[in-house]
Amino acid sequence: MKPKTFRKKEILQITEHACDLLEEGKEGEFFDELEVLLSSKIPFGKLKPMGEYLGKRGLEKPDIYFGVLDNFFKKDLDYGYREGIYNTAKMRMSEEEVQK
Repeated sequence: MKPKTFRKKEILQITEHACDLLEEGKEGEFFDELEVLLSSKIPFGKLKPMGEYLGKRGLEKPDIYFGVLDNFFKKDLDYGYREGIYNTAKMRMSEEEVQK
């Protein structure tokens, strides 16, 4: 059973392990590791260290990372969004705000 949330240290450990797997040629396992984080109940703001770490490793080896990350973020993941929890009417931007 996966935990409902992770600490910053755990997020970085999982991200580092996922990157190690990717650099060993294990793309599927890389996806699986990161999916655990993204599908758990972690606010996106708390995932900032993951993004920073992925960016840093990606800049060191762009030939490995950027195509794979592009594929990863196109995956259909269940981020835990449940209809009715959020007031989406308030979250929508007006046409005027979109143009800004």
